[in-house]
Amino acid sequence: MAAVLACGTVAFLSHRTAAVHWGLLRSSSRIHVTVPATGRTKRTGIVLHESEDVAEQATILDALPVTTVARTLLDLAADNDPMLVRAIEESEHLRLFDLTAIDAVATPGKRGVRRLRRALEIYRPATGDERSLFERRVYKAIVTAGVAAPGVNIWIEGAERDLVWVDQKFVVELDGPWHDTTAARIRDPQRDATLQLAGWSVLRVPQHWFDTDPAGVVETIRDFLSRAERTQARPGR
Repeated sequence: MAAVLACGTVAFLSHRTAAVHWGLLRSSSRIHVTVPATGRTKRTGIVLHESEDVAEQATILDALPVTTVARTLLDLAADNDPMLVRAIEESEHLRLFDLTAIDAVATPGKRGVRRLRRALEIYRPATGDERSLFERRVYKAIVTAGVAAPGVNIWIEGAERDLVWVDQKFVVELDGPWHDTTAARIRDPQRDATLQLAGWSVLRVPQHWFDTDPAGVVETIRDFLSRAERTQARPGR
């Protein structure tokens, strides 16, 4: 409060200090305050920022004027703060995450917008084309590696499955950003359980895993198929 008052009648905690006040981060070594553009650039012991629209993107929290969560995340991105992703995740955990509000403050031309949008890609629903591209990439990697080609988008046990090896009773579900929703987190385990109870093996492949280790994904699929074939070859099966 002292830092805010020292910066004038219209001043707000911001950047990492605001993130700490919201509970998104644990510590801030310096106190950050943002004020409308005044030409005053220094205050002893305070990191002073200027912004014409800060008053429109601020609120009161526990009696302290502070930038909104959306504006705070943009400011962290503008500062290239290494804790940006952690702050985003914590805002979701605290149910403070609002993608619409973030988009409203992260307008083109502002510092940090591109960095913030990259950090938020996982939260945006994918289009049908993006889903198809992910499927095609995985399918191509599988076939190129000499693994038996799967069926694609086949209905089994009441739902459409991404990649299916019918003879081995094995399914690969490709989890892109569209699976990172509350509905998907509830639905996906239920769908997997239905398959497993019907005797199918299921492997979920997050897009990040494939993007960073495509060979590892393919080898894991190969191992699953080999295990299924060995199981089927046992006497009495």
